[in-house]
Amino acid sequence: MNIRFRHILYATMMISPFLISSCSDELSAEGNKNPGSIYFRVSTSQLDDQSSMTRSSIGEVNNSLPVAFQGSTGHTGNVYLHESCYGQIDKGLRTSRQDTRGSIITNENLSTFRAWGYYSDHINEESTDSIFKRLDITKSTTTTTLWSRAYAWPNNHEFYRFYGITPYSATGVVINDRNTAFYWAPEITYTPSTNVDEQVDLLEATTITNKEEMYSRQGEVPLQFKHITTAVRFSVDELPAGDTIKSITISDVLNQGTYFLLNNTGFDHTGWQYYNATKTSYTINLGTGYIVNNDSKNNYITDKVMFVVPQYLPDSARISAVVRHAGVDHTIYADLGGKKWPMGATVIYKLSSSAINYAYELSVDPIENFSHQAGSKTYRVTSFLKDNGGNTTTAKGWTITGYKVDDAANFSNTCPSWLTLSVTSSDGTLVNVSGSASISEAGYSTSGNHITNLQVQKGGYDATHAEDLSFYDADGNRQVSRNTANCYVVHGYGWYKFPMVYGNAIANYRTNASSYSSATSSSETYLNCFKNARGENISSPWIRSDLGIGNNSRLASVIWSDTEGLIDTEVVTSNDYVIFHIDRDKIKPGNAVIALWDGDGKTNDANIVWSWHIWVTDESLGYSDCIPVTNQNNYTSHMMPVNLGWVDSESSTRTYLGRKCVVELTQETSGKKATFVINQVGERIRAGYNTYYQWGRKDAMPPNKTFYSVAYPNQTKARHPARTYSYSASSTGSIAEGILNPEKLIRYSSTANWLNGNIINLWDMGNTQTILTGDVVVPSDARITKTIYDPCPVGYHVPSSGALTGFTSIGANSSGFSSSEEYWNILGTISNWNAGWSFFSAPLTANSNPKMSEDAITIYFPATGFRGDNWSDFCPIGSTASNTGDVWNDGDFGCYWNAGFMRTDNTHARAGAFFFHYDRSETDANGRSGKNMNPLVNSNNESAPWHARSIRPAHD
Repeated sequence: MNIRFRHILYATMMISPFLISSCSDELSAEGNKNPGSIYFRVSTSQLDDQSSMTRSSIGEVNNSLPVAFQGSTGHTGNVYLHESCYGQIDKGLRTSRQDTRGSIITNENLSTFRAWGYYSDHINEESTDSIFKRLDITKSTTTTTLWSRAYAWPNNHEFYRFYGITPYSATGVVINDRNTAFYWAPEITYTPSTNVDEQVDLLEATTITNKEEMYSRQGEVPLQFKHITTAVRFSVDELPAGDTIKSITISDVLNQGTYFLLNNTGFDHTGWQYYNATKTSYTINLGTGYIVNNDSKNNYITDKVMFVVPQYLPDSARISAVVRHAGVDHTIYADLGGKKWPMGATVIYKLSSSAINYAYELSVDPIENFSHQAGSKTYRVTSFLKDNGGNTTTAKGWTITGYKVDDAANFSNTCPSWLTLSVTSSDGTLVNVSGSASISEAGYSTSGNHITNLQVQKGGYDATHAEDLSFYDADGNRQVSRNTANCYVVHGYGWYKFPMVYGNAIANYRTNASSYSSATSSSETYLNCFKNARGENISSPWIRSDLGIGNNSRLASVIWSDTEGLIDTEVVTSNDYVIFHIDRDKIKPGNAVIALWDGDGKTNDANIVWSWHIWVTDESLGYSDCIPVTNQNNYTSHMMPVNLGWVDSESSTRTYLGRKCVVELTQETSGKKATFVINQVGERIRAGYNTYYQWGRKDAMPPNKTFYSVAYPNQTKARHPARTYSYSASSTGSIAEGILNPEKLIRYSSTANWLNGNIINLWDMGNTQTILTGDVVVPSDARITKTIYDPCPVGYHVPSSGALTGFTSIGANSSGFSSSEEYWNILGTISNWNAGWSFFSAPLTANSNPKMSEDAITIYFPATGFRGDNWSDFCPIGSTASNTGDVWNDGDFGCYWNAGFMRTDNTHARAGAFFFHYDRSETDANGRSGKNMNPLVNSNNESAPWHARSIRPAHD
């Protein structure tokens, strides 16, 4: 299933911060876990058993052409070397020995490993404090895969890294901690013994996880060990009967390597390095020798395995063998220089009197993932037998022999009802055979009853006991410290309050001065101290203190609401809090804005000095609900599953569950198997609306629906005048004007407009430069320093300018018609338009194609249009441009802000934006290309900061 919806009940977990001294070194019975302990679910990665060395079972990843041995001419006939390589170490290398020396380590015989554990509070940071180091963990005698130790994980941190190494005390293995400023993972130096019996199959495991995953797994950490050496084996084929192979030597290869485990961000190098390596030789002496007979074809010469350092072999490297023929010993050799020993692979060298190497090939071209819609795609099967000696190719027949649906453990002979394959076999007439894979539309579910979901009391039962929203995250979970924001999310009815604080000026109970001031010098485009409603520098997070406003119960009121009566009109203030009530009978998904005034409204000279967005929703907005979106620079942003201020349409939003079928083919004669995957990716196609924002402002503008201006009708109460949404020219174009008029969309004019100063750091205090330098667009992946003008709730911020560059293959803009499809990282075709597109969350690059990935995840961006001027070059046929501030092109344009800024000259001010457009006709009224994809739009209209657009927040 490609869409996951997780709801974790933290209250059910009792996590101890201390060591649990009563735990043993071995596993407690699984089902009797000690709360807070760390458990390791251990496995190894390898191929299936290969029962013999027949051509049908070797399963080579690649074959080299035969190389003639050189040396003594006394041997009758020529001897050739054939090389084969498995993509992974072969389970067939196992022996009955359990000491792991000279044999592969598997799930069954892995009995102990050494472990390291670290924690940090950010994915790109590590703590100098570890959970444990060099901890030896031994397998339980009562269970198989779940291991534990007497350590509790520190649950007050966000990210955890665990490393495992086995064997850790074998000959030639030295393990060190790398305690440097940027790298905490251990390192392994391996010097394979010249005594092959003492060489070892070396494995490592690296797991990076987060707090929520640790909670959900009850402290269980998956450790999948991977093989990091190269296994070298030797076989024989078609030598004269009676010949005896007495020894085999690999000479002049590197004798040592240092392996670095993956660090948190991949900083520094990982994998093998060869700092102190010299050249050495490894010899397998066969005692009385291996005697070749008529049954020797494709047999292993010896059960002994060389476990060596992966490397490109030096030019002088060679393989030699002592072969006794007709009573005389002959030494033959072949050069290996330039060959590669891949990590975690098995290389097999075969001695043969034949220069012909028959190789069976069976493969299926991968096909792109399907969207939820019904459709067909072509698959192509290639099947042949190739004679490398004569370079002849013979077609071989094949048959589809199995289907494995979704997470099934085994193949069955039944094709799922939703899939039809036009070609299921070939008689061997053609090397390449194509067929059509057709699927039906996926089933879907609609949204639940949002109102019912919200009719649960989450707030207090009266004003005195109102719940303080600054102690809750966006998902409605109680936090231990206070964090403020410009948007507070409400998940149920009741009484609520929030402090009169500028945006996120308080973080973790402390003044967050970096959200409104900076040590960087001010300039024409950079503001180092943010302004309040009076245009003065902000000096305190607390608004009343900063502005000198007295204490009064009538300082706040609702400005507008998109649902009538969503918030009781009698909003009250007490000391430094705004208090409001949401009625159970009136609650429904929606948005409202509450304003703070500098007077009680009984006179006409009161001004709005700040305002807050209240978002009522039953959406799950925790970190685990975010969708990881990786860009062209391999930087991952965890995006909120919906737009800011989103209100779902219950009847139109559909969730399509993903489904998958692995199809197995079997080649005739060889029995070789191949698979291809039919993958229909899960999607959530959302319908609804959201609030809009001018770039750099905190103020939510009403969505594309009826909205309500609110005023107090009772003259005995505060008489703050009603504010009606307006689209008006600016008087000053200043930050203060925006704060004083939260209901006003300040439009462009020839004299003044929103953001006249073109300040580039209003949503990111650390942003000191524009994205555009000359004609070169350079987006930023730097961590955002969230400001008091950021409109997102606690735990979220406006994304960086580079967050969505993975939505095209070149990380930049693309426009045109169907010819552009190859550059757009969308599920299905361009015409797979659902008032928006489903984008793949992994980048589309030369080395990575998420359109083919079985684990593909999508994120849907609805085309919610924008508020502002209707652009003349995008007007429908027969219409004209209009300055109304209405919502335009809802369902046709996707317009989203980021925290960057493109260029700052007043004539062509352009903020950071993501824009896409779908016109069902080939051109619009002005002949403009009807389909565009612009992760970094650079246009006067499409990135004008005075237009109000959607925001898809990223998690902090």
